[in-house]
Amino acid sequence: PGLTYPQAAVSNQASTAVANTLPGGGAIAVGVTYAMYRSWGFGKSEFALAAVVSGVWNNFAKLGMPVLALALLALEGEITATRVIAAAAGIGVLLGFIALWSLFLYKESLARRIGAFVGRLVTRLRAVVGKPPASDWGEAGVGFRARALVLLRTRWLRLTIATLVSHVSLWVVLLVTLRHVGVGNDVLSWIQVLAVFAFIRLISALPITPGGVGVVELGLTVGLQVAADYTGVSESLFEAKIAAAVLVFRAITFLLPVPLGAISYVIWRGNSSWRKSPPPDDEEGDRTGRDAETGSPDAVER
Repeated sequence: PGLTYPQAAVSNQASTAVANTLPGGGAIAVGVTYAMYRSWGFGKSEFALAAVVSGVWNNFAKLGMPVLALALLALEGEITATRVIAAAAGIGVLLGFIALWSLFLYKESLARRIGAFVGRLVTRLRAVVGKPPASDWGEAGVGFRARALVLLRTRWLRLTIATLVSHVSLWVVLLVTLRHVGVGNDVLSWIQVLAVFAFIRLISALPITPGGVGVVELGLTVGLQVAADYTGVSESLFEAKIAAAVLVFRAITFLLPVPLGAISYVIWRGNSSWRKSPPPDDEEGDRTGRDAETGSPDAVER
């Protein structure tokens, strides 16, 4: 709350470009986004709330899409033992993730324990670079839980819709490129494309290469070629078409954000009208913690 759509676009495009081009780009992208938020007057706790909650919703989508795709394949009659096992495993992981998040929001004691555990990890990392121990992250976890509850009571629907649009739109781009190069529904159905896309997107969440370069292209190409039905068509021709469609898809979704991100970075550096001083850390923590616990209108607006 308080972040404008132009600011969101600038931070998203710039961080995506960093994630797509640099080794360890995902972590660096978080740092870039943090620097932008601070320059626009947002505090550390507000950035943490935005990053964690949106990250949780993205993971819900990444875990849920493969389960949905397998269910749709089962409805079409394409049921195999492997798919049943994969679906059961996916449902188990998704339900476990939802249960852990729900318990975190429901039980203050669990939020305190998780915060303390993360604090111990951070303290060990800080000791490596000669910095003092982290402060009481147990209480910070309790404060974060309270702020997350306030945010989700008012923004959960918009957050859910935005997350679904973000993930589904990428699948639509892949589907359109396949159809554009001549791979019709008789060769690859939209459900098969969704299933391959969902599993590769889940795998690409692991930071193997910047932006999943190489991994995504190989996974999508092989997965779609294996799933395709070549009855009555030239297998070699359509394998080439699938490979071409994947390369076009990646050019649009992987390469195009790089120059857009560079432009966004320049806009951030040059636009002084957005600049604000962030709140002092101590005041920010006290303020957001108190407002979140009472559910005040000020906290909801922030």
